[in-house]
Amino acid sequence: MKKINLFLTVAILLGAIIFYASCSKEEVNTTTNELTEISDDDALADDLFDDILSQGDSYGTFEKSGYEKGACTPEITKTAKDSFPRTVTIDFGTTDCEGRYGHLRRGKIIITESAKRTETGATSTFTLQDYYVDGYKIEGTRTVTNMSDSINGLKVGITLIGGKITTPEGKEITRTATRARTLVEGQDTPLNLWDDKWSITGEASGVNRNGKSYTSIITDALLIDRSCKFKLTKGIVTITSDKHILVINYGDGSCDNETKITIDGVEQTSQL
Repeated sequence: MKKINLFLTVAILLGAIIFYASCSKEEVNTTTNELTEISDDDALADDLFDDILSQGDSYGTFEKSGYEKGACTPEITKTAKDSFPRTVTIDFGTTDCEGRYGHLRRGKIIITESAKRTETGATSTFTLQDYYVDGYKIEGTRTVTNMSDSINGLKVGITLIGGKITTPEGKEITRTATRARTLVEGQDTPLNLWDDKWSITGEASGVNRNGKSYTSIITDALLIDRSCKFKLTKGIVTITSDKHILVINYGDGSCDNETKITIDGVEQTSQL
């Protein structure tokens, strides 16, 4: 199973289990279906909120005008150019505009920066105003904090408070999250991103569009290896919902496509 990203991988694996377990007990299928729905919505939330940070990097902090290479060119305004604190507003307009990979965006991303993001302790707080991606309305406050020091190197803390996604059908997904990302390899080659390795820890919780609450905890630090085509090469994530426990093991750091999952203590396998 290719390691596409943390939660999308889970969704695909669970979908395979539903197919292969079609002759199992109804209760097993019901549990697997519920966990699939949870992982699907958690994957969606993870991707949409990460995309907000990417848009901030593309158009706000690094000022890469036209980075998306699509028809969408947002209007960028800043309360100050080189002094801090400052506010950066990325305005995609009131009608959908198509950016890279065909994604449709409208509304505003507002970033409040306390200092240059390269300074230890600097914070960037992202808020949203009537912001939509592909018909999904996104709300909440996401804060990025530079937690670097001379001992541990580059480390970034990311929190999400009051996260909410309203689907095009009007259903709601809620989410809060706290993550820490530490650069463990690649510090000596800042211009080469492809030799970077990031360690990720943290947890998230929320309610999916069908009203099922869950918690997701990284119980063994994840390792993102940008030199490996599978990217996610190590770590364990535990998702709990209604007393059911899903454990995803991404391996020992080897650059392979091996992923194991366990549902309520029973290891599940699938070949896609």
